[in-house]
Amino acid sequence: MAPIIITIVLAVVVTGVVWGAARGALPANGMVGIRTQKTQRSEGAWRAAHRAALRLVLPASAVVVLAGARSPCSLCRAAGTRRSWASCFWRCTRSCWSARGVAQRAATDSQPV
Repeated sequence: MAPIIITIVLAVVVTGVVWGAARGALPANGMVGIRTQKTQRSEGAWRAAHRAALRLVLPASAVVVLAGARSPCSLCRAAGTRRSWASCFWRCTRSCWSARGVAQRAATDSQPV
């Protein structure tokens, strides 16, 4: 049960960080957020990257919270597969990495040429 609670807390924290950075409440920094060379070039790139990432992080976190609140493998059972909790966690982690890629492209697009 403890891994489920930790996962839910992490999902909420990640969403809060991305949400805060997208709104401008969390300025570019070296501690939290999507910290890449492209996202830290300017405040506009930082916000654009986090706004783009929020579109993927928010639904992924919602799924983690809802599935975790029900049972560790609800997401996988709903998809019709029999996977372990670790496999379900890995799927959600991959969604976050996808969000990072989207954020990188958004940061690049927001840079003046």
